[in-house]
Amino acid sequence: RLETEATPPDNQASPRPVLTIFVGLIGGAVLGIGAAFALQTLDPRLRREDQLRDLYSIPILARIPREVGVRAFTSGPRRLLVFGERRRHRRALPPGRLSPTTREAYRTLRAMIEASHRRRGGGGSVLVTGPSPSEGKTTTAINLAAAFATAGHSVILIESDFRRPTIGEALGVRPTVGIGRVLLGEAGIDDGLIDTQPFGDRLRVLLADSDGEVLPELLSLPAAGSLIEEAKSRADYVIIDSPPLTEVIDALPIAQQVDDVLIVTRLGSSKLPQLARLADLLSQNDIRPSGFVVVGVGSSARESYYLSARRERSNSDRAAGSDRSEGKPGRRTAGSV
Repeated sequence: RLETEATPPDNQASPRPVLTIFVGLIGGAVLGIGAAFALQTLDPRLRREDQLRDLYSIPILARIPREVGVRAFTSGPRRLLVFGERRRHRRALPPGRLSPTTREAYRTLRAMIEASHRRRGGGGSVLVTGPSPSEGKTTTAINLAAAFATAGHSVILIESDFRRPTIGEALGVRPTVGIGRVLLGEAGIDDGLIDTQPFGDRLRVLLADSDGEVLPELLSLPAAGSLIEEAKSRADYVIIDSPPLTEVIDALPIAQQVDDVLIVTRLGSSKLPQLARLADLLSQNDIRPSGFVVVGVGSSARESYYLSARRERSNSDRAAGSDRSEGKPGRRTAGSV
């Protein structure tokens, strides 16, 4: 028998698109925020400048933009026999390979160090290191030395990274007498110093002459400290390109003797655990770094204040020249007669 007569519903029970879309949006937002926090927590790489301040109570002396359109890597042997991806090493870039914006950033670094040394009587020695390879420490050492030389100072750039020497290749010079022979007492420092172009004797380099396993041990000898003092007596500034201290301990004795230690880091590349280990290492040896050089902040394609002002002056000069060629009176400026 018929208990209840079936009647058609007024609204469909399923699907309910509005409710489904709303729940999907809320669920997607919750999952997205959770994933973002998880990545931020678990990501071991340096992403923000405040992460440096959590590890060190030292200032950021310069922010170097990321170079665009420059071949910054060299290809090494393949990772897996002949089929795998090639190992890549970041190459050092001299001033001529950098954009004007990047060169200006290194001039800012020079000004910061110069001001600090001026308060202490002027001149001094600076060791450039980092937590790991391929972060830009050699490029920083070269361009900091070039910035000092451009300002009229005499500079000696010393390569103490025996395992991966790249300064000679970047500057287009080859050592005749390297730092190894100088430390062994087989030659004097003047025999190993090489002038560089276009700076001449204002920027001289002392290069590593070998990547053997014995020479790095020489940096711990008293001769290394004497070498730094000899270099300081021959130049206003001595810049030392050091291997990463968390990878090899070669240059730690030199870091204890120089006037300043710069730590070069690269956004998106430097590892926070290695930065923490470097902080512990320096603290245990009573070494207080002078500051950070952060590489990869923005892009070299952006135009700096100085360059935009120079471009405006150039355009104004061209416009004034065009007016004069057409017989129009040019605008009078301060100092014009």
